Amino acid sequence: MKLYKVRSLTSLEFIVDILFNERLYCAHFADLNDPFEGIYLSGARFPQEVIERIDLERTAQESPEQPVERQEFNRICSLSGSVEDFRLWSYYGDGHRGVAVEIDFAGHESDLTSVRYSDSLDEFSDQDPHDMSMDELLSVKTTQWEYERESRIVQKDPYYSVAGRVTGLYLGARISRERQALLEKLVPQSVPIYVTRINVGRLSVEPKEQLQRAQKR
Repeated sequence: MKLYKVRSLTSLEFIVDILFNERLYCAHFADLNDPFEGIYLSGARFPQEVIERIDLERTAQESPEQPVERQEFNRICSLSGSVEDFRLWSYYGDGHRGVAVEIDFAGHESDLTSVRYSDSLDEFSDQDPHDMSMDELLSVKTTQWEYERESRIVQKDPYYSVAGRVTGLYLGARISRERQALLEKLVPQSVPIYVTRINVGRLSVEPKEQLQRAQKR
């Protein structure tokens, strides 16, 4: 099972960190780009619905008796199931000028949480939201994001190790020659680099070819 992290090259250090330190950064869920992360409908059986947000850090401080796993598992790294959807590159890959890092999760599937997509915010009228599982809290997004085919790493630590599991780097179709040349020199030889192109007929992104690089001395 291979998943992808699509990133801009405007902050090249993030790509370098993945390739050389072989790790993925996990952000706090409140820092993610979806404004509905952790938001749910509460009290829908009453005349007026109430919209609330789960604040795990605040809850942990106010209720220190809670299990540690509920207090600390509030960091997320989001990955995509494919690099074919052009919206991924448009939104996260700097308008197809960025890259996608391919990571093999074979044997590590248990580390992942698959995102469930819903037409509306989840509703919990008879259940205390703090009794819900972490999967329920942090694995639901609205259908507008369905194209991402997202899987998530949910954990307490800021970094997740992918040592020995980076299996490819895909270059955006509009990447500059200068950036491509830099990456050809920078990326370890063990990581193949693929050029992508936009398939106008299928309205998708697809690999074009693998770059042949001279061996480093």
